[in-house]
Amino acid sequence: MLKLVETHIEVNDVRKSIDLYSRLFAHKDIITWAEGNVSVLVLEDGSAFGCWKKGQIGLHNGRGGAHVHYAFQIQADEYLKYFNVIKDCGLTPIEHEWETGDKSLYFFDYDGNQGEFITTDWITLNDL
Repeated sequence: MLKLVETHIEVNDVRKSIDLYSRLFAHKDIITWAEGNVSVLVLEDGSAFGCWKKGQIGLHNGRGGAHVHYAFQIQADEYLKYFNVIKDCGLTPIEHEWETGDKSLYFFDYDGNQGEFITTDWITLNDL
């Protein structure tokens, strides 16, 4: 089985960004290292979402991505909850309805990364 285990983005202010994402993503733990230049949310499924200070170099010269798009699947009855959390964080929710009737809720974080909460998956969207 193939499972995505981690995703990391570059940010200007690690603390501010990890505070934002800790409000948006259900998580079990927050791990910080590299003298505060990296913080990672350990999500409920055991995967990780990290915020790296811009310019931080990791193992084998790895870096977090800049201006990344990422999406998380949510249940349709959670849509309004995420809409409100995005607004409460001072961000602008952008709504999209797919031909299937499923919805996506987009936002841009403080550093221009684009997040999405979607009420379906790629298998369903591929069947269009």
